[in-house]
Amino acid sequence: METDQNKEVVQEATKKCPFCAEEIKAEAIKCKHCGATVDAKVRKLEDKKQNKSKEGLFLQGMNLGCGIIMVIVIIIIVIVIIAVSMPH
Repeated sequence: METDQNKEVVQEATKKCPFCAEEIKAEAIKCKHCGATVDAKVRKLEDKKQNKSKEGLFLQGMNLGCGIIMVIVIIIIVIVIIAVSMPH
């Protein structure tokens, strides 16, 4: 039989996940049910790291786009040079 004192200890040792509302340990960093990061400090660090990786992907995409544009411009220049140098 559980006493009121034991119930308080159990309630202090657990908390509800803010994402899935399942009971998890109070010290938990990630929810074992949904995998969400429940520790606010760790979540901020993860968000910063994710934003930096998104910036990196954006810059890589821009570099690829610029490279493609340069190749197209060079091809156009070569075609124009060939067309101009051909006898009519």
